[in-house]
Amino acid sequence: MLAQSLHRVAFSSNLIPEMLAKFGTKSKKLVVDFSSPNIAKTFHMGNLRSTLYGNFIQKICRLAGHEVVSINYLGDWGPQFSMLAFYWLAVMDGKEGRIKRPEPEEWIEMNEKKKVELLTSSYAATHRMSKLNASFSAKSRQLFLEMEK
Repeated sequence: MLAQSLHRVAFSSNLIPEMLAKFGTKSKKLVVDFSSPNIAKTFHMGNLRSTLYGNFIQKICRLAGHEVVSINYLGDWGPQFSMLAFYWLAVMDGKEGRIKRPEPEEWIEMNEKKKVELLTSSYAATHRMSKLNASFSAKSRQLFLEMEK
């Protein structure tokens, strides 16, 4: 019995349509939100895995006859992004041994690897600073509220 089932799974070109016909439901409108990487961090294998899973799920749902809206949202404007923006604007001033944020022309000339390294180190610094500095946390939260308007 198990061998027959495994053989059927391995060699059936109609397995998914058969399963959907047997266990499917009435057509629905579905939203599949997948991946949605944090743009303030480096893209990693987990993001790719989530993208592949989401794509697989939305294809099965379409095959089942559902109306599917697929979303792979790039642009997480959450509190961590407002902390990064506030850090970039208020802290990276080059004073007292702090890193100076690049001028627009310098940013344009900077290679992609350097940009990601700068954003990643800044992102880590924002989390350290938010834990140690209540004023920084409050001001970055205020910026988040303004960004959401």
